[in-house]
Amino acid sequence: MDLPLPASVATSTPSLPAISSLISQHFDRAVTRIERAVDQRLQAFASANVTAFGSGNVTAVSSITPIPAVASQSTTAQPVVRTNAELNPSRKVDINGQSLTFNYSDLPVPPALSFGSDIENLAQHWGDVSSEWAKVKAHPKIAIKGTPIPLGAWKLVYSGWARGLGDLRWKGNKGPWVERKYLVAAYRKSGSVAQFWKDFSSADGHLTFTDITKLLRERRKAANSRIVELAKEKYGSLFNSTFSYRKSGKRYVMTRPHVIARRYIALKNELPDDLRDLSCDSDDD
Repeated sequence: MDLPLPASVATSTPSLPAISSLISQHFDRAVTRIERAVDQRLQAFASANVTAFGSGNVTAVSSITPIPAVASQSTTAQPVVRTNAELNPSRKVDINGQSLTFNYSDLPVPPALSFGSDIENLAQHWGDVSSEWAKVKAHPKIAIKGTPIPLGAWKLVYSGWARGLGDLRWKGNKGPWVERKYLVAAYRKSGSVAQFWKDFSSADGHLTFTDITKLLRERRKAANSRIVELAKEKYGSLFNSTFSYRKSGKRYVMTRPHVIARRYIALKNELPDDLRDLSCDSDDD
């Protein structure tokens, strides 16, 4: 059972609103004192700075210089721009004593060649004998800027151009050109049309140009293999160092017979008579 408070206590205890008002008054006074103290400190600090540095030594910053923007580095590959000289280079050659200067764009597309079994006509168009070339010069297989080009000079005008021109004309014609070169060489060795067909006939008659080129290729292969054996016999322990080449900073020993044969001949080594007309040629590469 709750007992009632004495009347004196009940009348002396402040009410809740009165307590809240009293706390609010004390808080406001404290905040006011703090604000005054802060203002005094700020004024003292400003006065000290002006005294120490002087108003004339303070430089006002009117604007901020922006940092230059760094251009972004594009990673997109830029197209290669070729000059006219690169796209259409020129060349100067000698065609049977006649100087000829022409551009790449002057080269005609080489026609397909067919001589059937006419070895004499092939030799005439090859152009290595002036008297024979004169017979067909008026009707050449190709001409550049009006100059007739003998078949034997095709490598001179078609090969060795700068890479990137996107032209496969010589690559597609090199093989047939090389085979015809060996046919003409065999004809020159025979000395006449009659002797040529005597050398390249069977019981069934004349061999075709295709069969003759296969036979000549086999003979060259056998000749180069014999030269390799001659080189190994002559150079012995020095073979690997003599018949080697450098590539990408490393040294490699030659393995292809016609390349070894070419080096052997370049070193002024004598060949047996039966190998002199059959051995290596740079066009075999």
